[in-house]
Amino acid sequence: MVEKASPLNINDWDISKFLQAVLVVSLITLGLLGLYIRGLDVPVLRQVFGFVFLAFIPGAVILRILRLHKLNLSEAILYSVGLSMAFVMIVGLFANGLYPLMGISQPLSTLPVIVTFSGALLILCILGYLRDRDFSSPAPAKAPGIPLSPTLFLLLIPVLSLLGVYLLNFNGNNSILLLLFVLIAAVPALIAFGKFIPESLYPFAAWAISLSLLLQSAMLSDYLVPTGDVEWEMVIAGLVTAFSYWNPVTPDATNSMLSVTTFPPIFSIVSGLSLAWVFKLIYPLLFSLLPLGIYRVFARQTSAKVAFLAVFFFMSFAPFFTILIAQAKQEFAELFMVLVILLMLSGEIARLKRAILMIIFGFGVAVSHYGTSYIFMFLILPVLLLFPLLENRGVANLLQGLRERFVKSAPGLSNSDPPSSNPGNNTVSVMKALTGNFILLYMVFALAWYIYTTSSAPFSGIVGIGKNISESIYTEFFQRGTREPEVLMAYGLEEPQVKSIQRYAGLGMQYVTQLLVFIGAFRLLRKREGFSREYLTMVMISMVVLVLAIVLPYFSAAMNMSRLTHLVFIILAPLIIVGGETVFQWVSRLFEPVSLRLSSVLRSHQYEFLTLFVLVPNFMFYTGFVYEVTGDVPTSRSLSYEAFSYALTNKTDLAASDWVMKNVVSPSNIYTDYYGRPPFSRFVHAFIARERINEISPTSQYDITANDYVFIRQVNVATDKIWFREDKVRVFPLSETAIDKLKNKVYNNGYSAVYR
Repeated sequence: MVEKASPLNINDWDISKFLQAVLVVSLITLGLLGLYIRGLDVPVLRQVFGFVFLAFIPGAVILRILRLHKLNLSEAILYSVGLSMAFVMIVGLFANGLYPLMGISQPLSTLPVIVTFSGALLILCILGYLRDRDFSSPAPAKAPGIPLSPTLFLLLIPVLSLLGVYLLNFNGNNSILLLLFVLIAAVPALIAFGKFIPESLYPFAAWAISLSLLLQSAMLSDYLVPTGDVEWEMVIAGLVTAFSYWNPVTPDATNSMLSVTTFPPIFSIVSGLSLAWVFKLIYPLLFSLLPLGIYRVFARQTSAKVAFLAVFFFMSFAPFFTILIAQAKQEFAELFMVLVILLMLSGEIARLKRAILMIIFGFGVAVSHYGTSYIFMFLILPVLLLFPLLENRGVANLLQGLRERFVKSAPGLSNSDPPSSNPGNNTVSVMKALTGNFILLYMVFALAWYIYTTSSAPFSGIVGIGKNISESIYTEFFQRGTREPEVLMAYGLEEPQVKSIQRYAGLGMQYVTQLLVFIGAFRLLRKREGFSREYLTMVMISMVVLVLAIVLPYFSAAMNMSRLTHLVFIILAPLIIVGGETVFQWVSRLFEPVSLRLSSVLRSHQYEFLTLFVLVPNFMFYTGFVYEVTGDVPTSRSLSYEAFSYALTNKTDLAASDWVMKNVVSPSNIYTDYYGRPPFSRFVHAFIARERINEISPTSQYDITANDYVFIRQVNVATDKIWFREDKVRVFPLSETAIDKLKNKVYNNGYSAVYR
């Protein structure tokens, strides 16, 4: 179904007006860069125009080259941003490989980057004009009225997120953030009841909530939040920035990812943001579009209301706004992956154009994150293998007979059941949308990239994981220690570390959501409910991935269960709504003999009940809101700033680390605790070997020599604790270390200290 073009979609403007807008943004950006080179940096404007110049303009021009018009506004934004991200990485790769052959040894320095991207964008504009000059936009229709009150309400949510984090950082007050979570929880409730927020604003609501959740986590402290790989990703980006060149031979898996090696340095040059702020701000801004893309995928399978509620459930899962903000590689890869899936379901886009876009976004997945890329391979390869089997007449008749047999015996799954919302509008065949050529091209490129860059580090890593799992199946299959604690606890095999009524209630809510997802999968396997066969195939494969994570030894640990579950819920999130519908149908039938009125209320208000009793409480538990307001042991860094301050970097720590790096005497080592290493990642690119930054532990403290430096953070002094990592993060008293007996205090800013 082709939707009406939005007057806000610049992709449908006349080509002359479109190119004028591109020219204005480009000239302002280049002018600001010129002023910077001359010694005058204009703050804010350079960051804003630099962001638009790199994150939106190239993709919008490429859409004009492809002559793609009358797209849904959300999809036009998604495709433009995705193409722009791929454009930055591809052009950066091109410059990095070609310029050294021309005698330019620093291809990713300021001048080559400016010249290259200006020239590349100019070429795109010329091609866009030649290809699309005959396009005539329809007579300007009256722009639809924007509902002011709900729009302002939704805009208030990200504003409160920023204000709340600001208040938390400077005063330790979380009151605004508590209000923020209440307002966010109100959005799905209003949508479920069909009140206040119109359907036209559902995509905007998904993006506003997404951005708010990401910002309230990412903007904590003055530095990166150390919850994942982001410190090492910034080290890799810093090395590229220092040398103005990416060395694809360095044997490190992260070093093979263009999402880390070329994108951040280029964005830093153009926007004037430091690398830390590129990771801290730009990546969350781009990643905030992921739920918007997922919403569009779900909306093609079901109704707008069901799609939004499913996306809200996806965003409620804590890894989305905690772990993923510190996984820059995976952020990019997931966004590209969703764009590929969206294209698979976009039957209104011509086959050749869709194939071009899928190839570009498939390239983006492969060069952004090896882990996501491997999971994506596992998702799409069986689609090609299983779909022809499902199309076979004999197999189809067999499955139909089995379905009818099971349906008759399963309550709530009979053929008389109403469809889950509305029949999907997707009729495109998988053999047209997802060809064998695309799958083979993607797999060959991804594997070749992983084998021939960085000494095959990403490929060797996955081979090592497979070998470890295969060898342990026969020897450690029944050992609980081969599964992550999260997996064991999620399936009732382990108790929560904190035992309280609130924690058991939260665990119970987790069991409820898991059960609904499995019920939803069970239902869809018997009745398509309007979902496309391609999508149902990916649902089945995603369920298999979850089962493998539970069954196979070390599988969940190797992939990180939280990140893996987050990834597969990109596909599985609607199942909780389908499962909820099924349960309410069962319950309503139970009440039919007692009260037809009650039975009718349960059936007709199933979304409202599901939202109030499952989705909203689930959100409140995952965000840590319940534990904070009830005084339980906190789980949220943003709501319980003081409780997690040991893991955050502050200004006094940054000042102390700056002093160390200015006064370090080679070949001295630097010792600090587990959470004290991130501030020094800013300096690794300045030729400080990573191995020289060591962790203090009960044993390593005796390895400190007279030439070494010991960095003690503010929180170490305030709490008398040193954090170190063995099998997990542990603590021992600072007062019991030998540091103060072996070292002289050479720096002290009243909070943080340095010994030597």
